[in-house]
Amino acid sequence: MKSNFQRRKIQQKYREEVGKKTEKDRFSILINIISLVVIVVFILNLYIDWL
Repeated sequence: MKSNFQRRKIQQKYREEVGKKTEKDRFSILINIISLVVIVVFILNLYIDWL
């Protein structure tokens, strides 16, 4: 009984950790996309000014 309870508690902790990790990954992907868009717009602006 005790080992089963401990196992469940460990699984719950693991799930919480995985959830936090995926949230962080999603946030970093969003930041990467935003920075890529900003860089592309900046380069396009320079190119258009150069023309």
